[in-house]
Amino acid sequence: MDAAYLQSTLGALLSEGVAATLLRSPPDPVEFLALWLRKSVAEKGQVAARQAVQEQQAVQDQSLAQQESKQEEEASRAESHKQASAAEREAQFVKLIASASSKEALLPAFLQGLRELVQASSAYLARFEPDSTASGEEGDPVLRYVAATADNAHLLDKRLTAAQAPVTSSLFTEAEEEEEEPEEEELDDDGNPKPRVVKEKPLKSVFVPNTLQGKYSNKLRFDRLPGPGCYLATRISFKGCVSDKALDEAVEREQELLELKAQQDEEAEQRAKEEAEEKRRAERGDDDEEEDQEDDEEDEDEDEEEDDDDPAARRRRAAKKKKKAESKSDDESEEESDEARDAREAAEEEARLKAEEEFILSNLSSRSLTQYALCLDTLNQPLGRRFSEEQLATIARFAKLLQDKLVELDRADFTAERKRRLALVNFQREILESNESGALRSEEERAEELERLSDELEAAGRPMTEEDVRYRYRTDLLLHPSLKEQIAAWADSAEGLPRGNGQQGLIILQAALFLLGYEKNQVVDASERADWTRMRAALLQADDFFARLRDYDPRATSHDSVPAERKYTESVSVTKLVGRGPSSDGADDAGAGSVNNIIYEEVKERNYALSELLLWVRDALEVKRRAKLERAKQKRDEEKKKAQEEAKRKKEEARAAKEAARAAAAAAAVDGEDEDAEERGEDEDEEEEED
Repeated sequence: MDAAYLQSTLGALLSEGVAATLLRSPPDPVEFLALWLRKSVAEKGQVAARQAVQEQQAVQDQSLAQQESKQEEEASRAESHKQASAAEREAQFVKLIASASSKEALLPAFLQGLRELVQASSAYLARFEPDSTASGEEGDPVLRYVAATADNAHLLDKRLTAAQAPVTSSLFTEAEEEEEEPEEEELDDDGNPKPRVVKEKPLKSVFVPNTLQGKYSNKLRFDRLPGPGCYLATRISFKGCVSDKALDEAVEREQELLELKAQQDEEAEQRAKEEAEEKRRAERGDDDEEEDQEDDEEDEDEDEEEDDDDPAARRRRAAKKKKKAESKSDDESEEESDEARDAREAAEEEARLKAEEEFILSNLSSRSLTQYALCLDTLNQPLGRRFSEEQLATIARFAKLLQDKLVELDRADFTAERKRRLALVNFQREILESNESGALRSEEERAEELERLSDELEAAGRPMTEEDVRYRYRTDLLLHPSLKEQIAAWADSAEGLPRGNGQQGLIILQAALFLLGYEKNQVVDASERADWTRMRAALLQADDFFARLRDYDPRATSHDSVPAERKYTESVSVTKLVGRGPSSDGADDAGAGSVNNIIYEEVKERNYALSELLLWVRDALEVKRRAKLERAKQKRDEEKKKAQEEAKRKKEEARAAKEAARAAAAAAAVDGEDEDAEERGEDEDEEEEED
């Protein structure tokens, strides 16, 4: 065991040392071997130390590599999660846009979502449209802000002219780039033109990298103190269908289609009657033949029963049974085909309606250009941050999605509004032609109603002037169920007063709402223009509106204290529209051909209920004016009577003073005579004493 130990620990080293000694053959082999062993041990120790250091370094390198690999994996996972999260947010944003059912719900949510998606400071949307004056006339185009994020709510309804917002307005005022010349059509082998890929034109935009520097810095205007950052405005435009002109044209086309369809249905019904009659005649003939055939078959059956063992007879009976079964199966298949025919006819009807819709849309000649400016900025963000190229691409992509969605909503609103206006046209026809609802009275009925109202006012001890009677008549007419239903239906339209004759209808409704005591912010916008969105919110509360209409008393003195900012009678447009239009019996108080009568007839032709509301406003203002004049006259009479009484009192006081003076003078005269007599008596006494 000792030898084994020495061999395992020293054998190799001693063998190398002895071999080196033999190779060198030194004079002192023992000393040489000792020195060689010492040197060899030292070298082996250094080698071991170096190996240990290398191994330690390798371990450290491996640990560092593992850490770097782990960090890279974590960074990769974080980036993947970030991209997945961004993709998920974008997907959710796309779903939000697709699910919106109205512009009111879409625009604020879109701006907030896009702002968060690209990390913008603000986002707002302005519509580029002609400005409307108080009289309803169109002015120069302006930017009207229709939607904004919460921190920019102060912009809503604000209007900016091209001079006030030159950068954003340049999207609409500068000349469009010239269209590219159409490429020559490529033909296939058969000589037919190949389908061409239409390249979608990008939306026009203007980008200001730094709002404090550059050529646009002195043209940008902000409501608040601007800081460093960028500004982007993107144009969104499409041919809109929701306008009075386009809707009226569509209603006319749909009426033509309905009349054509009614004619076709009548012809089809006539043909169906003729075919049914022919079928009945044919069935009667078939029944006779079947009866004869059944008689023959019964005779044959009787004969066959007599010869039941005959194989030929049995085969004939089996063939007859099979034929009857097939005939029954054919009848059942005919019944199934009837169900299939009903389904087919329903599908055809749906396809026809869709085709009519496409036909009406494609043939509209009066579409209006609808234009918006989508604006975003990064003002006051650290280091004047600007949008990256990726964020600019994201904004462009979602601006296009917004444009497509607005087109979709425009078409949906167009269809719904067209149906409403068609119903209004039918209502007009019912009122003005057939008068099925009874809202339109004859001359005799109108005269009788006016007389009844006059007697009712007299019995109640109320003023019964012509204006008062006419106002009561108009109020009762507006509270007629058919007219109430039509006025309440106005609120169904989010785009504007249906068939309201443009701005004129809004002014009529504005005057009516102010008369009924609605607040300013319920009727007009910040620029004091009639605002349909606000008035629609009031009309949505139909019960409250008609309750105010029923209870309104134009003679009440409380209406005289209306604040100056709510007075409407001084408006030139309202005076022009209301004035002294047609009277309740259809005559024109101001004379034939007056401006008011022309406006009344225009409104009546398009919206009968609105024309009656116009006359109600006129009558209410007439009663107010008369009541005010009567109160002024009564006040003057009272002041005159008071002055007369004061003058009489003063006259009586003067007369009494004069009489008192006379009495005092008379009394003074009597007192003077008595004094003289006393003096004379005293003198006589003195003389007697002297004597």
